[in-house]
Amino acid sequence: MTDRGSWILESSPSGFGTYEAGDEKLHRADNALVTSAAATETQYFGFNAPEHDIHGFTILWVHPTIGAASGGIIAWQGHKTNQLACEIYDYRGFMGQDIFRNDLLHVEMDSGVQHFIDEPLTRMRTSFRDEARGNALDLHYRAASPPAMRLGNHHFEQGLKIDGEITLRGKTYAIDSYTVRDRSWGEARSEAPMPLPPLTWISGIFGDDFSFGCMSFEDSSRPVDWAGDFELPPEAALKGGWIWYDGRMRSIVRISRLTRRHPVTRQPLAHDMTLWDDSGEMFELEGEIHASAPFTYWFNMDAMIGLIRWKCRGRVGCGDSQEAQWTDYVRSFLARNKG
Repeated sequence: MTDRGSWILESSPSGFGTYEAGDEKLHRADNALVTSAAATETQYFGFNAPEHDIHGFTILWVHPTIGAASGGIIAWQGHKTNQLACEIYDYRGFMGQDIFRNDLLHVEMDSGVQHFIDEPLTRMRTSFRDEARGNALDLHYRAASPPAMRLGNHHFEQGLKIDGEITLRGKTYAIDSYTVRDRSWGEARSEAPMPLPPLTWISGIFGDDFSFGCMSFEDSSRPVDWAGDFELPPEAALKGGWIWYDGRMRSIVRISRLTRRHPVTRQPLAHDMTLWDDSGEMFELEGEIHASAPFTYWFNMDAMIGLIRWKCRGRVGCGDSQEAQWTDYVRSFLARNKG
């Protein structure tokens, strides 16, 4: 038995694992090896309408050791400073095993969010209805890249094409865009407060031929807003990542990123980022966040979620910015910005 730690806080070596259609189902055997109550299995599907500054996601967070699950849906337009101000917000902290109508191939959460895996790793659907508030979601996803499976075969990400529509408070918008999904299992994901600067999962997708995902801290050799508060050498910034480009899946081996944040809300406003892959190729990216909202996955962490509009190599894409902020950083940030 083992309490395998989460890749969120452990650096991932270069290279990729293997994936199979069965990875769309619950990983009961892998999860059973993690005895900690913090054992998790997750499924995240994002969505967006960049031309309308609309962003959102559905998330399922399974807690196999204690036989429970949490999850739901959140969606917003523009910038929100409170999660309950989002046009759609319905996240349930305690759900039972009856949500698994057909394993993970058909899930219906207590909020009414439904996921269907129509063709493993290739085609998926999501739906949601809240008649009382005039909210709805009908989406079809198709694979825009192969899954990027991390070594160890406990986490993958995948570029997806999205088609469908979203209704926010009675107004309907077409969705014709891209996103990156996220899937993990067989890990003990600690909820403890971390003595760390912000840690950010960032994704981007420009089409079927170019997408990426990475987890990183900022580059401490640049003018970060936590300078002097945390010791983190530049070479420790990267926690792992991948780039799908020109028909090849590449490992990210180095990153340099600087993030600009709102002086009051702490929400990221822009990312200036350079990535290097395992062949030495460099990708320079400029990203502005056009829609954002705070979200509390668990009590000891603030998550700042944003929709990024990327510029890279003369192209424009979109992606997710999901930043974890813990108490030590929040206190130092507020002390620096109190005036």
